[in-house]
Amino acid sequence: MKESLTQVIINFKSFIGSGWLLWICFCAALIFCFFRGKEKRKKLVTVSLVLCLFIFNPLVYWLIGKRFLSGVYWRLFWTLPIVITIGVVLTELVGTVRKEWIRGVAVGVVCLLIAWTGKSVINRGTYTRAENQYQIPQAAIDVSDIILADTNGAGSLVIVPNDLLCYVRQYTSNIRLVYGRNIWGFINNPTKEQREIYELMNGETIDYRQLRDTAYGYDCRYIVFHTGERQLPKDMERYGYRFVDSTDLYRVYGLE
Repeated sequence: MKESLTQVIINFKSFIGSGWLLWICFCAALIFCFFRGKEKRKKLVTVSLVLCLFIFNPLVYWLIGKRFLSGVYWRLFWTLPIVITIGVVLTELVGTVRKEWIRGVAVGVVCLLIAWTGKSVINRGTYTRAENQYQIPQAAIDVSDIILADTNGAGSLVIVPNDLLCYVRQYTSNIRLVYGRNIWGFINNPTKEQREIYELMNGETIDYRQLRDTAYGYDCRYIVFHTGERQLPKDMERYGYRFVDSTDLYRVYGLE
């Protein structure tokens, strides 16, 4: 249970990030609702406390989180009505002001505080202009099209660099990946075979012959390399690789 409690705390910190001020405001809002809020407002306190008892419970993490929410247990904290509770309390406080002009000023001050303490998701590099209608990196589409053209659209099992793991599957289901985000503990735990291939693919130095033999043994028929991350041997053919095509910083090889 101690290990489970530690994991719950780690996930809570991942959820909070640098937003401790928002969490403090949430706790203060709950206290206000409990002592001074109207009856229907107090329901927020009940809901929040029940959710906290559930999410922060190490037994729940051991029974549910560890088995079904590996790596994403922190998402359960999204169920807490943080923004709703803070919004309700601020609205109620502003509503106690009798004079309309003062109430308007109070609303303006609250809006300025929200803007000052927060960050614009548009201006901090979170969003960039889409390169295509799929709204994924164009490299993922180009690499996928190369493989689909070589297989005449047939399904194939492929190894891709880490930066393409989350995007190839969004473009086509005909390309299956040897491993996906699960290799980092998201959704489910990777298999022994997936770990073996991942370590061979991402080692400080690659044994290209062993990588080819191991991948081929698991029915993988294509491997994509990021040439910006490592220098590939000029004689890849002698290791059992067939050069298919290249795009930008990626080279696609078939396994013979």
